[in-house]
Amino acid sequence: MPHAVGLTQLLFPYLGLTVLGAIAGGALYEKGRFFASALSPVGFNLLFMAGALVFAPLGQHWLPDWLDHQFADRSLVGLALGVLAGGLLQAGLQLYWCREQLKGVGHRFSFRMSKEMKEVLVLMAPASLAASTGPINLVVNTNFATSVGEGAMTWLVYAFRLVQLPVGVFGVAVGVVVLPQLSRLLASKQNRVDQEVGDRLSEGLALVFWLMAFAMVFLFVLGEPLVQALFQHGQFAASDSFATAQALRAYSFAIMGYGSMKVLQAFYYAVHRTQYALVGAVLGVLVNFIGNWLLVDHYGHEGLALTSAMTITLNFLWLLGGIRRYSLKGFYRSIFRNLMELGGLCGALVLLSNGFGPFLAPLWESMPHPLNALSRLVGEGLILFVLFVGATCVRQKRSPQSLLMRLKRSS
Repeated sequence: MPHAVGLTQLLFPYLGLTVLGAIAGGALYEKGRFFASALSPVGFNLLFMAGALVFAPLGQHWLPDWLDHQFADRSLVGLALGVLAGGLLQAGLQLYWCREQLKGVGHRFSFRMSKEMKEVLVLMAPASLAASTGPINLVVNTNFATSVGEGAMTWLVYAFRLVQLPVGVFGVAVGVVVLPQLSRLLASKQNRVDQEVGDRLSEGLALVFWLMAFAMVFLFVLGEPLVQALFQHGQFAASDSFATAQALRAYSFAIMGYGSMKVLQAFYYAVHRTQYALVGAVLGVLVNFIGNWLLVDHYGHEGLALTSAMTITLNFLWLLGGIRRYSLKGFYRSIFRNLMELGGLCGALVLLSNGFGPFLAPLWESMPHPLNALSRLVGEGLILFVLFVGATCVRQKRSPQSLLMRLKRSS
């Protein structure tokens, strides 16, 4: 506990650096400079790793003794200094790339709140409350997981991190690109949602569906070797890998909805309907609690993961249903067709994997750990990817290349 308090005090400035970086990142998004904004976290990660590999061991020998009593063990202080240095570099890079927008900002600074700032705060309040439901669900899930037994929380956290990887890489990326596009388009139309706006939103969702569909198949079919390759060492045993893979399969059912929510949330932010997104998030907290209460006794940690998947999917359907007020021609027909086609393809790939998987199993099992898991990931993953891309590219109008080109032309 003393270490936690001391490190919290030491790392408190990182909060301000993160806020500055987020504001500068928003300015970069608005200007369409996505590469610059995406590159700055690399600096943070490099210094964070340097904190663990360099600053921590050096701090144990070179930092003054009084830090042990004031904050924490000097090796932990060295790691914390790496985090602070990384946050400073990340914020500094983003502010540097925004230097054109910052020229003369000191002369324009005023404590009086402008009309635009008031509008931002009004829109931000429900969006912030909606974002807070995620930590609330985490607290609820943690409390239920403690009743399952030792290791359940670790299995759930590791599995959910693997689900967040494709969502963060693809779903968030598409949402980041779509938000300024929709905002500019709506501004040119006096915030009126017409068929062009609907088509732009439909294209973004179609791209996320395609990207998330393969991720869903990959995590469902190859979840166990993925967990084995990444985590099975030290005290993380084979039984832990199996339990984590169980949770990962349950989570994978929500990955398409999870990734698509990032695009839909961008739409609601662009049309200033953050209250509607808040209602869906609050309903999600209620569904998450009831589902955990009903399933935890019968299905254990897998039931908790399945409840989270249902909560995410219902939130996605809530956001999707809110677009009906705009009467966009063919919007829901296109969404339903994409989901049905990709759902059928995913089901077929899972069945095929059950067919060729046993024939390849002796080859993987003959190798030592972790080469067996890595070989299965590469071998079966490559087969699934080729089949998936080949099937989706049969219809050229919905090929990934056409979707990417259409989004590029509209940016």
